[in-house]
Amino acid sequence: MTPKRPFLLFMIVLLFLFGSLVSTLGVIETAKSWNWLRAFEARPAPIYLIYKNIFLALGLLTAALSLWMRFAWAPLFGSVITILDTLWFWIDRVILTQDPLPFSRHLLSILASVLLLTLILLSMYLLVPFMKSKIHNKEVSLPPNPITGGSYE
Repeated sequence: MTPKRPFLLFMIVLLFLFGSLVSTLGVIETAKSWNWLRAFEARPAPIYLIYKNIFLALGLLTAALSLWMRFAWAPLFGSVITILDTLWFWIDRVILTQDPLPFSRHLLSILASVLLLTLILLSMYLLVPFMKSKIHNKEVSLPPNPITGGSYE
């Protein structure tokens, strides 16, 4: 029997759902403002914003649902999506921006990103024992002990 869902799981799932909602709203707003973005030659192009936000929305939604279903691979997938989201944020902020900021203006964002990334990755590590195993309640028989030739007891 798998243990109950811990409060941390609820919080991380809500955080991923919120991120998915924000990315979905980004898709909707980019689609609504498409003509304005094209008229003012926004950089990066609006199609990039659509693809990026669709990818992040689907990835974060998949991470939230897989964590809720407690699949064994869910914490690893959630960690990968979190790292990709953070890297993408910094690529957008530093490389793809039209008005780059000096390094001193990035310090608070760097600190917040590192703290949030650390918090989520540690949470994923702590949630691993609460995930369903791949064997799903089947009794596993161990091979005989190579030293004694008998059981492990």
